[in-house]
Order: sequence, then C-alpha cells, then structure tokens
Amino acid sequence: MSDAENNDSGKGFKVRDRRGEEREVPAEPASKAEPAATTAEADSMQPITFVSFLLSLSTSTMMHLGLVENPLTKKKEEDLALACQEIHIIEMLKEKTSGNLNDEESRLIEDILFHVRMKYVEKTKA
Repeated sequence: MSDAENNDSGKGFKVRDRRGEEREVPAEPASKAEPAATTAEADSMQPITFVSFLLSLSTSTMMHLGLVENPLTKKKEEDLALACQEIHIIEMLKEKTSGNLNDEESRLIEDILFHVRMKYVEKTKA
C-alpha cells in the first residue's frame, strides 16, 4: 500500500470486496457523534458498587418477572426465560464472590436470591 492510501486525512476508507466490487465509504464527521454523557451528567452519576450492581440485576429480574414496569414501554411485561437467566447470573456471582464479600453484601445477595426465586416459583406455578 502506498503512503497516499495509508494517509488518514478524514476522507474515509476504501472497501475492497474480494468478489470484485470496490466502493468508497465516507468518514463520519466528528460533529455528528453524540457524546455518551456530558461532563455534568458524568459528574452527577454515582459510582457503581457491588451493591448497586446487585440491585440493578434484582430490579431487572423483577421487571422480567412482570412485577415491575418496563421503563421503556411503561408496561409490566413478563419474560420468565430472561428472569431465570438473571437469577442464574446472581447465583453465579454469589458463588464466584464467596469469601470476598462483606456482611452487608453477603446478606443482600442472599436476600435478593431468596426473593427472586420465590417470585419465580410463584409465576411458574400460576
């Protein structure tokens, strides 16, 4: 490849299809890219802790059990397969973090697992 072909001048890049087609792909202007979060939003976000992560998984599981409203659709929707998968993820976290959690974290993960398992059993028996 020549220096001209390697030059990153913002013109995009060429896609060479080995089947014989060749076309130019324009570079996306930097102004179109949306930042993930503004500095003010990033500053106001709380750091993710193990407890907040567990609570997030628990809330998601409750949503998939149809007990909590989906924030996107504003409806209670049930997906027991996803709920079961999330329960397994929490169980895996409990197993993998065994011996590394403080009392609060251990108690929380046990309580969450008990609660979501019981709700899952209620939903599958109904």
